[in-house]
Amino acid sequence: MRSAIAALGVVVLGCSTSKADPQAVPLDKVADPDCKTQQRMLDSKIRSSYVAMDGASSHVAAKQLWAAMPEVCHTGAWYLAAARLVALGDKLVAGTVSIDDEAKALAGALAQPANAEVLARVALVSALGRQPALPGDACDKATGAVDTADRNANDVALYVCARTAVAAGDGKKARDSLNHLYNAKHFLDIDLVRAQAAKLVGDAKGVKEGVAGVKTIDDTRARSAFASFADVAAIKALAAKLAK
Repeated sequence: MRSAIAALGVVVLGCSTSKADPQAVPLDKVADPDCKTQQRMLDSKIRSSYVAMDGASSHVAAKQLWAAMPEVCHTGAWYLAAARLVALGDKLVAGTVSIDDEAKALAGALAQPANAEVLARVALVSALGRQPALPGDACDKATGAVDTADRNANDVALYVCARTAVAAGDGKKARDSLNHLYNAKHFLDIDLVRAQAAKLVGDAKGVKEGVAGVKTIDDTRARSAFASFADVAAIKALAAKLAK
């Protein structure tokens, strides 16, 4: 198996599967880097860090990819990747950027042009009582950041809108967003959102069904959502309070 460093050289230089040229231009010196390609590779390595059998090697490769991406590629998605890596216990350094906790990573992500995936993660951590807080205009920002014709991308915006509505105490508006989701199972806390929205409109049956759904969250589902054991525990604790 190629080493993580060799894999890094192949990916960022757009070469074939042959060995990286030791004289090749370093990634941070590339004049016009393909940020989207690099970000996809980074996201893939991070996902493998959470779910794959070779998680340890993918984790090492992900950290190297993240640190090597040039400043022009330091988008919201790059900061979101940092949030996912520090959740695994990492301290990250890339040039003058140093990140050692999720809140700092997500604050950096929010400072970039709107990204629905970033807002979705902020919506979750904010709902679980952590920083940063979800911006009041998160729904509008997420909707404006996606192609609404792409049902999966639109789902992310709808989730953010549902979470924003719950935070504002508007259960009806939250339910309207939830009812338009194409594939709700992508969101780890979706049953909690449903239960919270039901609580706001006085639907006891809806609360009960949502709480029951939260109880089915398992480790496999959590890892596929880049979630920690602490995330799952917090979601279940909130659901338990709703059930009382």
